[in-house]
Amino acid sequence: MAASYDLIVIGGGPSGMAAAIRAKEKGVKDILIIEREEDLGGALVPCIHNGFGKDVLGKEVTGPELIHFFISKLDEFNIEYKLSTIVIDFNSEGIITYMNPKEGICFIKAKSVIFATGSREKYTGKIHIATKNYTGIYTLGTVHRLINLQGYLPGKEVVIMDSSDISMIVARSLVVEGADVKAIIESSSEIKATQSKNKEIPKDFNIPILYNSVIKEVMGKERVSKVKILNKETNEYSEIDCDGLVLSVAWRSEIDLLKKARIKIEERSLTPLINEDLMTSQKGVFVCGTLINTKSLVKRSIETGYIAGEAAEKYIREYTSIYS
Repeated sequence: MAASYDLIVIGGGPSGMAAAIRAKEKGVKDILIIEREEDLGGALVPCIHNGFGKDVLGKEVTGPELIHFFISKLDEFNIEYKLSTIVIDFNSEGIITYMNPKEGICFIKAKSVIFATGSREKYTGKIHIATKNYTGIYTLGTVHRLINLQGYLPGKEVVIMDSSDISMIVARSLVVEGADVKAIIESSSEIKATQSKNKEIPKDFNIPILYNSVIKEVMGKERVSKVKILNKETNEYSEIDCDGLVLSVAWRSEIDLLKKARIKIEERSLTPLINEDLMTSQKGVFVCGTLINTKSLVKRSIETGYIAGEAAEKYIREYTSIYS
């Protein structure tokens, strides 16, 4: 028989931990968090810069510091969590199949399930330059993890495509670690970063931004050594020598498990259809974090985690009332 919990949270990032904590605070007893990585924290793990947790802690801290706060709460509330554990199936009857090195393949079920599986970088075919033949080409998320978690510098002379907040943070990290960011290439006429402190990074670190520009060609032998840039306003080309190119690719919600359970997905955004309580088309199944909106900041992800946790507690209470 499958082991049973009151609530199972799939995903141990900030939204998943927030959901479990809020549900526990509201009275849910048996809670399990399942996390596929070796550590809890999700997208916060490589974020070693300040700027997180003001609404939770009353001050801004680094990503790891905010993770530590949430983990201390999980331990305080005796909320169980399994690491290095992959959920491989979630069926329409609510049975979850997971696998990890210690237990092998196991089956569990719960009165309610919260999906906090987040989103991941995925190539969508919108980058119209040949990149597969060269080394030295990375995505923003990959570079962020390489620098902050592994101490690996992906290049000494780097070009970054895109001027979003994460692009600015990665550019700063590269400069701090000793790289020369030769240019940030922005296709529009203004910077995309929304946070004022990130908008100031190019000026603070003397990083040039080429506006109204796109990368038209990548050159090199085995490794990228040069990129050709087109200015869309003047129709003029220029070249930049580099040994690293950082690309901005689309983020997509992790919906594979939801689709297996035949939960309805919005066709255009490829995110789950939800009501105001973040419940999906399947009763008792809720979602939170960047699974709902891939562009959500950590603050909003935590807020949706709290909403999902409260909604799950209400559902479990009503469920118990009906079936007790």
